[in-house]
Amino acid sequence: ALRGSYPFHVEIEYDGKIERFKTIQLTVANSHRFGGFIYNETAAIDDGQLDLYSLEIGHWFQAIPIVWKLLRQAHAPVQGLRMRRSARFSVRARRDHHVTADAEPAGYTPALFEILSGALVVYA
Repeated sequence: ALRGSYPFHVEIEYDGKIERFKTIQLTVANSHRFGGFIYNETAAIDDGQLDLYSLEIGHWFQAIPIVWKLLRQAHAPVQGLRMRRSARFSVRARRDHHVTADAEPAGYTPALFEILSGALVVYA
């Protein structure tokens, strides 16, 4: 899949900061586990934070150290993987880009991802 992926320009805004970069995959997660094999022990569904991951590589073979890190569940920085935490991310792309949520179509960029504390009541 990485060989068929093309980088796109994106701008993220969070916590009063703006970052612009090229990525081939941008993920915003609200859990300690996502993507089938990615596990982040510092994240929790109820911690009030979202985790943003951006895969920034030029060639598919540059993903090897990133995949190795993710499989080992290591959380040290690795070149080609941008990680940010915030309760709110605004995401814009130069061209409209598809947004999916749990592998389902969820619109296009620009997109806003934010934690809404207390927005859902669950009775068990």
